[in-house]
Amino acid sequence: MQRDSCRLRIVGGARVSKLSKRKHKVVLETDCRYQGRELVIRCTPYLCYIREKGRRHEYSVSWEAVFMLAVKASL
Repeated sequence: MQRDSCRLRIVGGARVSKLSKRKHKVVLETDCRYQGRELVIRCTPYLCYIREKGRRHEYSVSWEAVFMLAVKASL
């Protein structure tokens, strides 16, 4: 994965400045590549699901694990 070339964008290319309605599911498509495929991230209130674009199998990650990893990386 190339970290320096990773940018998040809303699927469909639309920019969001304000959410007027409550969203239950947010899907982000990244420019990061893993094994030659872009990564797609689906966010829910308790879990984050990561999968390669064009594939069905996804990995679930809890937000607690994401925040703990961020704390370890900042030390």
